[in-house]
This record gives sequence, C-alpha cells and structure tokens, in this order.
Amino acid sequence: MLLAFADATLPPGDPPRVIVRDMSLGKTVVGSQGELLRGATVAYFKFRRETVGQPGYPAIDYATDPAFWDRMSETGINAVRLVFFDGWQRSHGDPNVDPFRPFPFTSLSPADALLQGAATQAEANEISRSDRRNMLRDFDTIVNLAAERNIYLMINYHDTTGYKDPNFITGLQPGQRKFSYTEGQSYLYQFWNRIAPRYANRTHVFYELMNEPVGFHPNNYTADDVFQMSRLFKRVRLLAPDTHLSLATFTTPASFNNRTMLRIAVELDQSGVDFTNASIAFHPYDISNLPHVVQPIAQTMRRYPVINTEQGLPASLKLSEEEPDAPGYFYHLLGSRTMERMNVSWFAWNTFETDQFENVWTDIFQADAILKNYYWGTELMLAEAMSRLENSMNPEAQAAYMMAKPLFDLYTNDPNAELPE
Repeated sequence: MLLAFADATLPPGDPPRVIVRDMSLGKTVVGSQGELLRGATVAYFKFRRETVGQPGYPAIDYATDPAFWDRMSETGINAVRLVFFDGWQRSHGDPNVDPFRPFPFTSLSPADALLQGAATQAEANEISRSDRRNMLRDFDTIVNLAAERNIYLMINYHDTTGYKDPNFITGLQPGQRKFSYTEGQSYLYQFWNRIAPRYANRTHVFYELMNEPVGFHPNNYTADDVFQMSRLFKRVRLLAPDTHLSLATFTTPASFNNRTMLRIAVELDQSGVDFTNASIAFHPYDISNLPHVVQPIAQTMRRYPVINTEQGLPASLKLSEEEPDAPGYFYHLLGSRTMERMNVSWFAWNTFETDQFENVWTDIFQADAILKNYYWGTELMLAEAMSRLENSMNPEAQAAYMMAKPLFDLYTNDPNAELPE
C-alpha cells in the first residue's frame, strides 16, 4: 500500500524538521515521519578549502560538489554531519614549524588573523572578513545541496577534549600537538553566534554543539563542564528557537564510576536543558579496559533522546592507526548494525572525499546492511512518500496519509502505533 504512494510529487522546499521519537527501546532523533537518520560526514575547514586545486591535493571540493551529494543520496543516506573542523585546527599545531601558532584556521575575528601572522590591523580585518565570507558561502552551498536532495544536515563544531581557547602563550610542549587551554570560549561562541541564527529557519538543519568536549569518559565530565554545556545550549536556543540541538557528545558511553552517561544527561536536564527538542550525542568507541557493552546507551535512551553522531570502524577494518576501535555491540562486527537493532540514528565517520566515501560507506556500511538483510532503503523510500502525502494539498492524499502513517509506524517498529479502525 505505501509503495503505491512513492510516485507522488514532493512540494519544493526544505525537508521538515527532525523530531524525537519514542520507540520500543527508547528515544532517538528521527526524520519528520519517524525514519532513522543514516548519515555520512563531510568536513569543512579553511586549509582544505584553500588547497583544492593545488599540486598534490584534490582538484575539486567534494563538500560542495553536486555530484558527490547525488552519490550520497543514491546510496541510502538521508542525513549528513557537516563538521566545522577549524576548531580542531585552532587548538593544534606543528612544533616543528612554530610551537606558538596553530595550524591555519578560519579567522572568525581580526584577533584570529593576527595570531596567524597578519602584519597589520587592517590586514587582519580584511582576512577575517574574507574568511567569514568564504565560510558562510560554502555553508550556504552545502545547506542548499542537502535540501535539494531531501537530506538532513547536522552542523557540528569540531574539536576534541576541549571547548575553551588554546593557550598560545605557553605554546606546545615537546612531543605535543595540542595546546593547553585558557578559560575563554570565544571561538566556539563566535561560530554559533553566526551559524545558529543563519540557519534557524532551515527546517532540515540541526546542530551538534560540540564534539567530544571532555576526555574521555562520562565520569570525566565535571559540574563545570555541565554548566558550560548548558550555558551554550541556552545561548544557541535563543538564536535558533525551533532547531534540534544535540549536546554532550561522549567519546564513549563507558564510565569508571557513577558519573555515567545517564547521570550527565540528568544533570543537563536539571540545569535547564529541555530535551523535548534536544538530544544526548555519543560515539561508541572502545577506548579503555572497561566492558564494551550497550547498557549505558540503553539506560540513557529510556529517559532521554540519544543519537550516534560518529560511528567508526572496528580495529580489523579501520583505515589508520589514529582511529579508535569502534566494534559493534551484541557481537556485531559493525556498530551500524547495532544501531539499527536498537533503533538509534547514526552517522558514519571517515567518509571524506569520493574514494574514502566509497571505501567506507558503500563497501563496508551499506554492503554489510545488504548482505545481512538490515538495509534501510525501503524505509527511506516510504518515509519520503509519507512526507509527500502529508504535505500535499489534495484531500485524498491527506486521507491516504492518515491511513498510511500507522502502517509506517508499525513497519518501523513503533509499539505505540495504532491501526485505524
């Protein structure tokens, strides 16, 4: 019955907003009809953008290439995580080049440009204006490319184990690549002050406020960390009242003590985070001698929406030694299979550039899903058909939607679905 609706015309415009759905095992973030998000990752940072076309670098920018987005859509992707990687660039450097300067990064302010070597204030002003203009131009392009293909876009501020400002005065210590931190959070807030309102009304866009802000387990999240995350949440919520916000983004769910993933979620709740349109993000890496078990995720999602924003590969398949191990749970080889079993939305990591996308997404994640019979292609097609019906002005289409929605909910494993009489 539902397949017959797939030929209806989808009205132009952005896909409807993601929602929180409560299913048999708990809550997760889903598309407007209740479909899981199955995503890839696209990176943006100044250094990569400015090296496109240079000798030894890609000839075109895959992130803004319509053909690349067409290919992602063809392979059963309905969401993309847009990683703003300049935060990471800013907090890291090469001690062999200059131990007091970071890797090149987008100058969101003249102070950033001066730090990176601008000779005068006037030059710094021009560099920062140009960097901001280029960043927003590329973000606008990516936002539109996603909308045109009915793909959700999650914008992520990306650093690891830090959301404060790097201490460039002390510089890098011998053997280090990452600066220590001061108490400021200027770059983080400058980014969201520009991005949050710009896409607040783009219904297919939602935000992941920080990537792995604390290293490395939930028990390392202090009361001050919770306060700072809540403070940022409230700021972005003012700028984007209706946009879904994901926060916390644990490197791993495993904890050494009672400050668990669930405990931190409770503290965020108590600090004023409204989880009716927000979620707890996590990465299922196996990075310690703790048991790699699903219970912390299962416990959390019974009370709060969760979303896996970075699904890596197990050690036997990973592309480099820098990747942490990310095996599935329940003895699954891939975490993607576990996420499908638990009805949790997820985003694959290391899908950058065309070749890497094919190697990781097509040859591993998609191939495993097809081989083991959990591929989600039919579900996404049905969800798109449902969206067409819901947004149609035709009374018959509206009536068909009311009949079909409970069937779709049953198909996607919602125990609360009630069939029409």
